Amino acid sequence: THGCGERLLGNVNFCDAFLANMNSVKKLIKRIEKEGFASELELLRPTLVGAFSEMNSLGAACEWALLNCRVRPELAWAISNALLDYGEWETALKLIKLHCINKGWLQPGEVMWTALIEARDMGLYKQIYQALSANNFFIQAAKDKGLLNQNLPNGQPILIASMARSGTSYIINTLSEGLDRPFLSIFSSTHPQQQHVSTDLARELSGRRIICADHFSSDPEVLHDLVLAGFNKIYVHIRDPRQTTLSWLHYMDARFECSILEWPRYRGLLGLPNEYRKWSHDKKLSWLATNYYPKCVDWIDGWLSAEREVTDLEIRIGDYMPFNLNQLSYLNSISHYFDPADTLMADLLPDISDPILHYRSADPSEWRKFFPRESRLTMNANLPPQMAERFGWPEK
Repeated sequence: THGCGERLLGNVNFCDAFLANMNSVKKLIKRIEKEGFASELELLRPTLVGAFSEMNSLGAACEWALLNCRVRPELAWAISNALLDYGEWETALKLIKLHCINKGWLQPGEVMWTALIEARDMGLYKQIYQALSANNFFIQAAKDKGLLNQNLPNGQPILIASMARSGTSYIINTLSEGLDRPFLSIFSSTHPQQQHVSTDLARELSGRRIICADHFSSDPEVLHDLVLAGFNKIYVHIRDPRQTTLSWLHYMDARFECSILEWPRYRGLLGLPNEYRKWSHDKKLSWLATNYYPKCVDWIDGWLSAEREVTDLEIRIGDYMPFNLNQLSYLNSISHYFDPADTLMADLLPDISDPILHYRSADPSEWRKFFPRESRLTMNANLPPQMAERFGWPEK
């Protein structure tokens, strides 16, 4: 009797697990249908459900179904992306490789980083990134792209920590072209999560006449790596965090439209809800005011603390308002900080309508017109008074 009871209990548990997993299959199919693949799923559905009935594994069933049915890379990507939400990221990576990368539809490097971010596995991301740096991967990648050669002159590098959505592309491109300084990135693309330094490339560039810029924070590990690599100066470019939060909304909406990789990447980095893209602007802004805006305030506050406390790096902080009023003067204040002989001429200022510059709007008070009243009050209440006073950011 005892043995029969154990078998019965085992069968009940198996049935419960099977039904729970079958619900996952149904949810996955509904989700993919909503993304515009309804007709293709009609062909795939019998194979997928049949495979699941045999295997009782969502990942294995999807893998089998995709191997036995001809599907477009777009559908394979949508299914793989859904699998990430169920924690099946190893299977998702395998399917992406087979059905997206091997067919030339996606680049492998982009996909690996995106999948790790989407899976929220930032610890593994960091481990892989640092292992690659230790093996001179980023130096070799820069050489392969023709960005690093023996002709790079020696000199003081320009290193800018620029707040996201503060005119970063404009500043980088203008200084790079106007001062004849090549731009190279030495940071991982993980903002607003902690960014990591490509230490191999950083060591190679710390004595070269180049520009390095990104949205990196004042995290002690990042600053330590920069000092070890040989950097001694940082210019920090900031902006009213209420305005950058609004600008971030427009930026993400545009990015989601231009690349299929951007949605899973930013959903992983920011923890965006699955329904985010369907929300109204007001609902998106309310969510960002609560979840993204505090990160902006903390980013600025961290640099203000580093300015006071860090002794082995010289740090200067500049604000978007002077940049907006007189771009030439502001850009030259950056260039002269690193090399007094570097002067940008007025005729080298670019056309701000160029889309590569991401220069959407220069109105510093635009946030007041767009954020719901409750969000404005919340953001104002969480803006440190000493920060607002130093940079002249009004409460209303």
